[in-house]
Amino acid sequence: MLVLSIILILQSKSWTLCNCLTLTAVLTGIIVSTRLSAMLPIALFLFPSFLTLNFREKIRFLIIIIGMVLFLFLPYIFWDVQEWIFFSRNPFMSQSSVGNIYLLLVMIGIGIYLSVSWKNFEQYLSTTSLFIFIFIFASQISLILTKGIQGSVFTDSLYDISYFSLLLPYSIASLTN
Repeated sequence: MLVLSIILILQSKSWTLCNCLTLTAVLTGIIVSTRLSAMLPIALFLFPSFLTLNFREKIRFLIIIIGMVLFLFLPYIFWDVQEWIFFSRNPFMSQSSVGNIYLLLVMIGIGIYLSVSWKNFEQYLSTTSLFIFIFIFASQISLILTKGIQGSVFTDSLYDISYFSLLLPYSIASLTN
């Protein structure tokens, strides 16, 4: 809901990467630092305008995002400097530990295609719902194929079906339009 709220604010104020690059990059950095899955809808939303930026602005946008993530993680990185717990256990490690690199590459390709295919905000909402569903479903199927149904759903629950709730705000917003 928070990511959709930020996207709705950007849309209603007509803030794009062309006219509000720094603020949009800071907000994107905050989103990216929460969960990798939260990055999906914002990436679909911003990618078309990212393509219109010149090379220098693209680099600036990416540096601001990376800088924001690092800034927000600094307290956690230096929390325990004796054992450096952050580098052995952090949010991104638990999110990416069950991933499949081939599936990720395919999903990036699908995401790029879908991000340039929507023409208005209503199409964006339905496209985002579809993409999140495909991403979660494909990830679940990949996990079942590698760990088996017993290991992926019942025993280990590394990746549970609650991730499907990520598409709910976009689906409801799409249906209300």
